[in-house]
Amino acid sequence: MSQRKKEKNIFTEIDKRNGRVHTVVSLHWPDGERFRRRCANLILARGLLTRINAAIIEGKWETLRRDLTTTIVKETQETQTKPGFVITDLADTYLEKYCKIHNTRPDFKEETLEKIKEIVGHIPVKQFKRADAMYFVEMRGKEVAPATVNRGIAVLSNMLTFALDKGYIDVHPMQKFKRLPEPETVLRVLTLEEERRLVEAVMPHDPVIGVYCGILGETGLRMMEGLRLRWEHISIPRGNLTVQASKNYKTREIPLTDYAIQLFESLPRIVGVPFFFVNVETRGVVKAPRDPYTKAGGPRSCLG
Repeated sequence: MSQRKKEKNIFTEIDKRNGRVHTVVSLHWPDGERFRRRCANLILARGLLTRINAAIIEGKWETLRRDLTTTIVKETQETQTKPGFVITDLADTYLEKYCKIHNTRPDFKEETLEKIKEIVGHIPVKQFKRADAMYFVEMRGKEVAPATVNRGIAVLSNMLTFALDKGYIDVHPMQKFKRLPEPETVLRVLTLEEERRLVEAVMPHDPVIGVYCGILGETGLRMMEGLRLRWEHISIPRGNLTVQASKNYKTREIPLTDYAIQLFESLPRIVGVPFFFVNVETRGVVKAPRDPYTKAGGPRSCLG
């Protein structure tokens, strides 16, 4: 498979926080100051680079640099002066301009944001106070368990951090905001027999997800680490796999059991696709179910 020719001043980089690949334009202005900007795709990156090069040739690069630098500031000022800019507006902006860019699964936050909008969405962003956050906790606590309330607190606080970074507010109203005490729970790990039964139950529904569940159980990989596995990371002769830097930014090697090796060998390799867990129809990385048991018809059918 041929690779795209490397282009000057345009490259790709991986965000260590979420594994997303970004197209980056990077160069120096005639006065030596560096310009660096992430673009949504290669076409936009090429367009931006062409625009910059044309401005340099025409001697108008200083004006363009000012325009590019002040775009974000102007956007912030327009948002700040928007009449009735309330928490609902902030939640929508936060979802589009932060969650969908920096979060692997923004839909996880979307449900919580809907609850935030429902309870405190009418409050103007600049007038949001600590008491309003406490009201959210009180109202949300009537519906769900403390752990779920705490997730709401985390999303609300992070959204306000986003607002502070963007200049929508001057002071973060939830600094050192306490979360609710949660009852201690004992983490239950599947036994070897339960893990094998789970894999056997999922296999008839989806062989790729079945192998995925088995590999997670045999290796202890995190869900996203499993989905990002590439063929180059797996060495059957040596009986191990290499996990690229992820949550703790460290690369590590994990020995493979005989059962894990059998699972790896059970799926065919799709030519031209580097990832191991691939949807045969779309040729893209599979999306694992939130709860693997669902694929097998429920917990009882797998473990009961």
